[in-house]
Amino acid sequence: MNRKLILSVLLLFGFAASAETVLEIGTGDQVLRKRLKGINFKKIEFDDTDYKTVMKYLKNKTKEIDEEGKSFNIFWKCKKETKKKLISLDMNDLPLTAIFYYISLATNTDIKIEEHAIIIMDRDPKVKAIKY
Repeated sequence: MNRKLILSVLLLFGFAASAETVLEIGTGDQVLRKRLKGINFKKIEFDDTDYKTVMKYLKNKTKEIDEEGKSFNIFWKCKKETKKKLISLDMNDLPLTAIFYYISLATNTDIKIEEHAIIIMDRDPKVKAIKY
């Protein structure tokens, strides 16, 4: 659960002033998941496009859409063949996390959101890596 905490900061060295800083409390993966969930794609369409190309497109488009111009890092912990899997999607008005979910279903992979990156892995039936 993310919480916001407002701290008053006193400046030292002979004078005092007040400033407010907003800190997000929570684990890094929750912060990244929240940010990615807030990025909405109006229209997304792929027709037999390889997995690596799809993820590269989403990464670049996220940087365009994000208010701060941020994106995400991708780590591939899977077989080389996995990156070549073909994806066909036609979706409207979905958050990025939902798009990740549908891509993981279509490719039989797990997409895990970590503190600074997403990790793409071949599916392990014992692990549920993404929450939607």
